[in-house]
Amino acid sequence: MKLHHIGIATSDIDATANSYCKPLGYKAISEKIEDKVQRAIVQFFKIDGTNSYIELVQGNSESSPLSKFVKNGAKQHHLCFQTSDISADLANLRENGFFIICEPVPATAFNGRKIAWAMNAERCLVELVEEKQGDILSI
Repeated sequence: MKLHHIGIATSDIDATANSYCKPLGYKAISEKIEDKVQRAIVQFFKIDGTNSYIELVQGNSESSPLSKFVKNGAKQHHLCFQTSDISADLANLRENGFFIICEPVPATAFNGRKIAWAMNAERCLVELVEEKQGDILSI
């Protein structure tokens, strides 16, 4: 596995892009993408010439878990790791004490590539995304 992106929760993607991503040199590399299964709107940012990605994540409604997360003052949402074997890496996380929140499912933001979610005892949220060569977000 290798780090793919850091997910930052926000109540306003545009405002966070202007106040956080832009000053750090990140530029939008995707449009805003709604994933109804994840109940989220996301947009990806990258520093030119690097493999350094940030995903801004916003709830797609007031009832979305992300909206509630942000209302509680949280910002850093998750670390995402790209994997060539999502099932094996998810099993490894499980064996090492992670609770599996979501088994692999296709994700709109990744053109149908599968993602899975896990959390450890310290409540650190991890996303796994399966690798696919040639995709805009493959690093």
